[in-house]
This record gives sequence, structure tokens and C-alpha cells, in this order.
Amino acid sequence: MSTTYPTSKQTMADVVDNVTTIIASHHNNNADTIEGLEDKVGMDSSAVATSHDYLLTHLPGQSANVDIGAFEFRAKILVADQTTGTAPLTITSTTVVDNLNVDQVDGKDSTDFVLADGSQALTANWDVGAYTITGTQFISDIATGTAPFTVASTTKVTNLQADSVDGAEASATPTNGVIVIADSSGFLHTPSAAPDADYEVSNKKYVDDEVAGVTKAALGSWVSGYSIGTEYTATTDGFVTVNANGDNTYFTINTPSATARTGDQGYSGAAKGFGSMCPVKSGDTWTVVGNASCSIYWIPLS
Repeated sequence: MSTTYPTSKQTMADVVDNVTTIIASHHNNNADTIEGLEDKVGMDSSAVATSHDYLLTHLPGQSANVDIGAFEFRAKILVADQTTGTAPLTITSTTVVDNLNVDQVDGKDSTDFVLADGSQALTANWDVGAYTITGTQFISDIATGTAPFTVASTTKVTNLQADSVDGAEASATPTNGVIVIADSSGFLHTPSAAPDADYEVSNKKYVDDEVAGVTKAALGSWVSGYSIGTEYTATTDGFVTVNANGDNTYFTINTPSATARTGDQGYSGAAKGFGSMCPVKSGDTWTVVGNASCSIYWIPLS
């Protein structure tokens, strides 16, 4: 049997009824060509590396770029064997590719990104610069001993509701270590106990009780009959008053003993009447000395 296929096209000679003599070689050459076609096309799952069936499932390396134009290229898996340094894909469109799952984005693995569902923990401090983070809640899980916030600004945060200030909670009931605030009626309450240290606040009841226990001082009745030069002892707190008359006269009120406290003097031609008053402590002595004609009175303070 002989055929030029697949090296070259096999020429098939025409036969004419009642003219051409049919011999075995005619049939055999055609059979050889058909078998050549079968070899070239290949059987299912052909292992012949030159068959079309094999080549369609084992695409060989190309000697030039392939452009399929406006058509699609589909495969189960696309494998690029380009070495690092050259992009394995060049894409013109910026349209999102649905379902495309990549290992990295700009050289970053998924562990380098903060995920929207919050499942990815940060591995270092995060600084958002001059931008604002907004959310429904900010929750700190740092243990006591480290401040959960560090704030540079001293500007007041409107609507910030804190549980305590410098470790002290606010309460309308005054107890140790709380910040006392006004009650629902706008009044401040003070501790029920009496103050026993400097700068402690006293309550109304304590003040009322203390004031009620204070004896108010009152002046008694005037007492006369005292003489110049005689020493007297005050049995209560009180006042000594002296009225004098006459030219070139004088007097002095001494208390206690001979300690001069106040006095007065009349001059020649001056008004005839003059006087003075001096407080005296209970238990102290007092004396009016001088040369004037005096009226001496004592009025106690009780």
C-alpha cells in the first residue's frame, strides 16, 4: 500500500465506468490515505504526540504570540510559567472580575489587610493620620493598668458619658471617694456625720444644732456707786464708763491691775463734760484713777 499523505496531498485518480480498469492498488491507496487521516486526527485520548486529538489536549509551545481577537479563551485551569519579574497577565479593562480569588494584592497577603468583618487582627499599631474612624462602639480589651485611650487634645468631648472622673464616681449621696452632685431638686447633700477635720463640709442639721447651743450675749443693767482709786473685780464680761466734769482734770481706766487702757482730760476753758468707755474681761480687776469729779458706771455682758 502507498500514500503520500500526510507529507503531501494524496491524489485520487478518477475512475470511469466501463472504461477504467479497477485494480487492487486503487482501493489500497485510498485505504492508506484514510488510515493516514485517522492517524493524523487521532483516536479518543490518543497518545500519539502528532495527532490532533493529542495536540488539542496537550497544546505545544508556540513560536509567536497568539491573538484570538474578539473571542473568548476558556479552560479549567490557566497556568503561567513566566518567571518573577514579568507580569503573567496584562489587562486593559478595569472592570471587576467576579469570583477572581488571588493570593496577593499589590504584593500583600490577606493577613496584611484589615477585613470588613473584623476577623483579621492587627499585628502592629495603626495610624489613620488626619482621618476619622466612625463606628457604633469602640471597645477596649486592655487590662487595668494601661490607659485604653491616649488623648492629646484638651478640647471637651461633647456628649461623652464617663463612669468616673479620676477614679471617683458621681452620686447625689455623699460617701467617701465620690463626686457629690445635685439631686433631682437641684440641692447638694452633705455627709450626715459631723465634720471632724479641717475643710470638711458640715450639713444643715449640724449647723442648726451648733447655733442652737450658742448662748447669745446680752447687756445687763447699769450699775453705779463706784469710786475713783478703788480697785474692783469683774464677775462677768462688761464695760466701764466714766463721765467727768471740770477744767484741768483727767482720769484713766486701768485693767487689769494698773494697765492703762483708756482715759481723757479736760482743759482750762474747755467744755466741762467728757468721758470714755473700756471693756473688761470677767475675772480681771479694773480701776479708775484721776483728779476729776467722775460718774462711774458698770454694765455687765451676759
